Amino acid sequence: MLIRKITVLGFCTGLNLTLGTLFFAQLGVALPGFAQHLFYKAGVESQIQQSTQLVITQETPHLDAQQLLATINTQREYSNGAALKENQKLTTVAQTLYQEYKQHAFTTDSVQKNQLESALKDVGYTYVWVGNTIMVGPTTNQGIVEAQFSEDDQANTLTNPDFQEIGVAAGIETLDGAQMGVVVYVLAQPQTTKQLPKENEVVPATSSSAVLGVQTAADIPDDEVITALNAYRQAHDVPPLTTNQNLCTYAEKRAQDLIAAGGLDSHAGFKADFANNTLPESLAGYPGSRFGENLAHQYCKNMTTNESFVAETGTALIEWCFDSSTAGHKEAQLSTDFTNVCVRHADNMYVVLFGD
Repeated sequence: MLIRKITVLGFCTGLNLTLGTLFFAQLGVALPGFAQHLFYKAGVESQIQQSTQLVITQETPHLDAQQLLATINTQREYSNGAALKENQKLTTVAQTLYQEYKQHAFTTDSVQKNQLESALKDVGYTYVWVGNTIMVGPTTNQGIVEAQFSEDDQANTLTNPDFQEIGVAAGIETLDGAQMGVVVYVLAQPQTTKQLPKENEVVPATSSSAVLGVQTAADIPDDEVITALNAYRQAHDVPPLTTNQNLCTYAEKRAQDLIAAGGLDSHAGFKADFANNTLPESLAGYPGSRFGENLAHQYCKNMTTNESFVAETGTALIEWCFDSSTAGHKEAQLSTDFTNVCVRHADNMYVVLFGD
């Protein structure tokens, strides 16, 4: 009986080694250490071709600019936008900005308007619209794609129909002891479609993306924006708002925050000022306890028609930049919880502060 069991065991072991040899030979991958030892002891290791070729998987840190561009164009197709064409000059600019970011540990606001303009001038690229954005985090193509399209500002920049060409620079970096993926995009509409003006303005979407545009928007007075806001509320049978000096002082502070941030900061400064249930010093004397903030740039997008435009009147800012928004701006404008307001602006960026 024992001899029979040993015979069966030996048969099964031999069968597994033979089939295993054929499997690994066809698969063409390197064997784990313990498997190498097993096949060596069995005298069949030499039959297996060892391979050191890198196999890219979802888990392997790897970013490919061409694959990222293909995915962006797929998303643009879903948004009824034209595919972006890779431009070598913009790729060179993206690589230049990548190195600029690297010198500052890839902080998203470390590249300024003049650095982008200088890099474009160096390669001889003239434009109607141009923008740049950076994504830091995932180390795989899939991870980067999921991250960039889960953020509205990133997604809006990459699918903006005004852009026609793109340059991409991507790499894996070690930050604070951990591997991080970094992708820099430079997107543009070349000058061939419109005449380039003498002056360009910076129109940031967030601190990590910026757009340089052809049109220097006409300044809209703060009072004009408030008048347009109250007319908008009246049209919706909502009582008008009263200008409050405490709100004005704080709104001015927030406008300066936006300048320091290099663009609309997604309310980061507002949230920080109210952290731990404390009031900013300028609002210490305000009689209410509830506040709201709307932010907009004169270069904005009508979310109803998906068209980008430059707002040049208070009415356009209120009724198109804010009204068509899907981010709660319209709700704040028509809220009956608020009775006071103030508007302040800087560099074509507008802060609308609400208070109860």
